[in-house]
Amino acid sequence: MKTEILTQYRTKIENDYRKKTKLSKAAFKEAQLYVAGGVTRETCYWKPYPVFVERGEGCRIYDLDGNEYVDYNNAFTSSLLGHTPPQVVEAIRESATKLLGAGAATQSIHQFAKLFCDRYSSVDKMRFCCSGTEAVMYACRAARAHTGKEKIVKHIGSYHGGTPEQEVAVIASTRGLTSNSGIDVIATNVYDRQAMKALFEKHQTELAGLLLNGVWFLKGDDTLMFLRDLCTRYGVPMIMDEVMSFRLAMGGAQEYFGVEADISCFGKYIGGAGLAVGAFGGREEIMTGFDYTTQSEPIHQAGTFAANPVTVAAGIASLKTLTPKYFTRLNNLGNRLKAGFNKAFNEIGIKGYVMGEGSLSLMGFGELEMVSDPRRANVPEGQAEVARLLQLAMTVKGNYVAGSGTLWTTTGPMTDADIDKTVSDLHKCLAEAKPVIAEAAHNLIGE
Repeated sequence: MKTEILTQYRTKIENDYRKKTKLSKAAFKEAQLYVAGGVTRETCYWKPYPVFVERGEGCRIYDLDGNEYVDYNNAFTSSLLGHTPPQVVEAIRESATKLLGAGAATQSIHQFAKLFCDRYSSVDKMRFCCSGTEAVMYACRAARAHTGKEKIVKHIGSYHGGTPEQEVAVIASTRGLTSNSGIDVIATNVYDRQAMKALFEKHQTELAGLLLNGVWFLKGDDTLMFLRDLCTRYGVPMIMDEVMSFRLAMGGAQEYFGVEADISCFGKYIGGAGLAVGAFGGREEIMTGFDYTTQSEPIHQAGTFAANPVTVAAGIASLKTLTPKYFTRLNNLGNRLKAGFNKAFNEIGIKGYVMGEGSLSLMGFGELEMVSDPRRANVPEGQAEVARLLQLAMTVKGNYVAGSGTLWTTTGPMTDADIDKTVSDLHKCLAEAKPVIAEAAHNLIGE
């Protein structure tokens, strides 16, 4: 019975999906001829095949079949302003007619940098690169150069980009990584205070920095302040990865949680909702390591397209739009979504988690502990498949998220009505799935 009811539900949901996305299916089949795996990143893929998007406007995207979706993925959280925001498009157009790129300094770069320095009291000087991955990579190098030490501590399971070192203790697959990858990274549970104290004491002569991701913390929990104090006590630079948490406030997670880092990393949003960009900045005494005018051996940092004129123009237009009022609206929408999702789980009687801060929301079945190691998650039998089908069912109803279906983000163009419809869709999908869940993942049925 357990297999039968799950098979019937799977067949229904996948058939509904296939009927709506015939052109996406054809596009995926053709893409497989030329693109390894059919997509350029695993997070864009899901079974039986992904949606192929053709255009976007505001908070909506449209696929090849003309289906409309409210976009909760938002280019993996980067589109705070929604799709094709007019002020950013105009800035790109104006810049592109003047200069696409040049191996030379441009005035707009320091104008862009000033916007970060004005927002972050912990940032005295900035540098630009081409992605959040690069930003973290260079921030770790800056910390090592400043301290003369080599080891970086990070939270186990926390993602900070795609270099071999940064992928330590994040993904289960280690194919292609050398046995020495991450030899100077210590992955641990940063919520275990006694263990963290012991680690800093034991490795105090080796620690170059503590790398943290702002999205791993919750308001009301003073763990982040404890870690700040620990770094100060042992003279270890705190590196805050604000690539995602920048969307919490004008000053990102640091303003939101009331803590200051020594080095900050940026990406995603700062490129105007779609262009490749990265940046990092921090205290004067750390960033001076990159100063060619004062250092006999400055830290090397390069990149052909770093701070190119078009990306900088888009970034400036984007940051000028992101005011305190705008962030308040984003967070209010996110809080409305979380409240609605929680209500849906409770009313239907299914165990689920809904957590996160502001415009960032995590939603899924069962429980999610911030201290857990995602690579070692013990997902009960049937739960993963039910979660996959829920994401597909929500997609059929016009809600777009990444393949995992867990991360939901809000954007400025969204309305309360958009949020309420999505909540209603979840309510309906959970109600439809409950008999299946009762058989295939009975542990998720509330008491």
